[in-house]
Amino acid sequence: RLADAKAPASTAEELLGSVLPLLLETGLQQATEEVRMLCARQLLKLCQCAGDRLSAHTARLVPYLLENLSAMEDPSLNYLQNLAPSAGSSAAESVEEARVKLVRSSDCSSVLAQCLKVMDERQAEEALPALSALLVRGTGLPTRTATAHFLMQLAQAQPLMIKRHAMALLRTLKRAILDETSAYARRAYASCAAALARSAPAEPLGELLREMLERYVGEAGTAEEERFVMASLVAELQRSAADAMSAVAVDWLPMAFVCRHEPRWESEMDVPGARGEAGKLAAVWEGAFD
Repeated sequence: RLADAKAPASTAEELLGSVLPLLLETGLQQATEEVRMLCARQLLKLCQCAGDRLSAHTARLVPYLLENLSAMEDPSLNYLQNLAPSAGSSAAESVEEARVKLVRSSDCSSVLAQCLKVMDERQAEEALPALSALLVRGTGLPTRTATAHFLMQLAQAQPLMIKRHAMALLRTLKRAILDETSAYARRAYASCAAALARSAPAEPLGELLREMLERYVGEAGTAEEERFVMASLVAELQRSAADAMSAVAVDWLPMAFVCRHEPRWESEMDVPGARGEAGKLAAVWEGAFD
């Protein structure tokens, strides 16, 4: 009650300034799971009551909330994810999608949405290094996908601020996408990259695309899955950031034209009735070219 809208502003600020650091830096770092969960629930309850008064604390709060999403997930879902690949890739992706949907309907995600609404430009800029680190080193599917989703929304809410950091974030996303094993997380990263590309200067964006496509045709790009990831990223950028990609078409369009004729993978040769159709890789490039 001391932090809600009815409380005096000075009282609420004093409470948040004292209690939030204690919960974030001490409570959520406890070795005992029961203590961590108790502190997490108390933190969410406090944030829900505080409303707009969270504004001054969002730079510190948002990375902690994103990191804590995976810790608060039901462990049985992670166990189910480990079993899903034995039932096929489509089953694994279905489980990933279900996990992400559950997270987005959680109280923690509601507080993140609340933080986004009250986050000013200074707070958003202060949070970027931590968000960038979570893209690469975040533990757990909920944390990584939620971080990409939050950055995508931040790019829409704070376009001028994001423009100053768009290329650095895009380079981080490129590295994260290539290292990511989850297909669902890769799609989330690609959507975030497309939102950032709309704010990126043409010359550095073109340089980034050239670097990636050099890797595609080089020794490091010989793995089928890695080539597919790169092609999918180009296709998503073209689909969702068409104006930005048109400005640097010379850097990627010739490659898309040639790669529309990529041969089918050996693993696709035995698919019934598909011998005359384009393979997965060629189909992605065809979509990007069109």
